Amino acid sequence: MYQNTLTSRTKWKKLSLWLTALLLMVVVSACGSQPDEVALSKQAPPRRGAVDVLAQVQEITAETLGVSEDAVVENADFRQDLGADDDKMASLADAFQKTFDITLTAEEVGGLTTVQSAVDLIKSKQ
Repeated sequence: MYQNTLTSRTKWKKLSLWLTALLLMVVVSACGSQPDEVALSKQAPPRRGAVDVLAQVQEITAETLGVSEDAVVENADFRQDLGADDDKMASLADAFQKTFDITLTAEEVGGLTTVQSAVDLIKSKQ
């Protein structure tokens, strides 16, 4: 008798889970793609500051290194692609610190390899 009660309870639990899953599928399919569209429409627009940091880094880099702004793309390497030496890297670091009101350590400046690495570092300091 106890075995029959246990089996009965197990069957009801399984049936309950199946019904819950079925109900969930019906609700989701009835909504169609509307939840995604609503979620997308409520997303915040891209932060303007993020674009401004890249633009300012590109401008500062082009001016400091004497290269075209077109050459200063996110994946451009300061040393290999843009011709920066140690003195130019120090000048870049000074300009970044003044422009963005941040402090950079020697290790951080030494870790700057690409334009994007500078942008990421500056954003992390703001």
